[in-house]
Amino acid sequence: MGTVSIGYDIGNGALGLLVTYWIRTRRAKVKALSLGALLLWAGAMIFALPHFTVGLYNYGASVRTTCHHGNNDTRSTCEEEETGLSNYMFVFLTGQILQGIGAIPLHTFGSDLLEASAPPNSGGLYLGLKDAAGALGPAVGYLLNGKLLNTYVDFNKPGAVPPDGGPSDSRWLGAWWLGFPMFATIALLISPWLAGLPGKYPDNATLSTESKKGEEDPENKGLVNFFKEMASMFKIPTLLFLTSASCGIAMSFNGLITFAVKYVENQFAQPAGWSAILSGIVLIPGGMGGSLLGGFMMRRLRVGISGALKLAITGSIVMGQVHPYNPPTFSGLTMNRNMYTPPNPPTFPGLTMNRTGTPS
Repeated sequence: MGTVSIGYDIGNGALGLLVTYWIRTRRAKVKALSLGALLLWAGAMIFALPHFTVGLYNYGASVRTTCHHGNNDTRSTCEEEETGLSNYMFVFLTGQILQGIGAIPLHTFGSDLLEASAPPNSGGLYLGLKDAAGALGPAVGYLLNGKLLNTYVDFNKPGAVPPDGGPSDSRWLGAWWLGFPMFATIALLISPWLAGLPGKYPDNATLSTESKKGEEDPENKGLVNFFKEMASMFKIPTLLFLTSASCGIAMSFNGLITFAVKYVENQFAQPAGWSAILSGIVLIPGGMGGSLLGGFMMRRLRVGISGALKLAITGSIVMGQVHPYNPPTFSGLTMNRNMYTPPNPPTFPGLTMNRTGTPS
């Protein structure tokens, strides 16, 4: 799961700097947004492709491969058979990488174009709305996926017979693929609309220094100048600290959206569909509410760049103080079995301690 999900960050991080360096004018940024939507559509469709290229989900038999020495089977043939469907992991990775590349214009140029087009003193609120929509997306995905997981994965294939126990059966596999074509279609429909956005900034637009430079000098200076500009960025302490903070936030958020459902499902013995719904319910007030509150406070208090940085620091300190985390130790899970010393007895989940971490 972690290997597949990191494909998005690989595509986003590998080309993010080069794309933002080469694309400078508003017209080029608008075209990049439209192309990014097309890449999001292609990546989502590729991610769902394995469902249509494999047979029915066989939940009652185990895969076994035996290579007989008397036959003409070679070792490479046996290894290829043993891999089964594992090669489809590269299909999932390709889909994730394409989605990561397609999201680059949205994360970079989208914020720039939105802030430049906002009324005076409203840029922070507009960016807050954008971040709130970004937090709402995974939350809606969780809620919708929670319902889709109650639908059998092969409901659209003739001859499919779901397990008798329904979604509560451990052999059940929900329709994980169904949401990708739905949202891919939305990205495909949005792409022409993005391409039709105006190619010039509004007359009252407040442009950043980089945007002004891009409009005045749209031609890039090649890779040599690219590395020079990169080196100069390492001399800006504010940029370094903001980048480090963003990396920490991204690590926490990506870990949450990747493993939250599986954690709730295993830790609290909940079905996969209900676990996804619970995760979405938590994300909506947290991610969306925080973004809206931050944007509203920036507009209400009319804070500048310095005030926005102080507001971010204060919020981070408060979040760290009100959310301490001391996980319980479980023998063989969070701690090695041989690390216990008397008189501290080992802790076993379900025996000396229940699932919530309190003594049983």
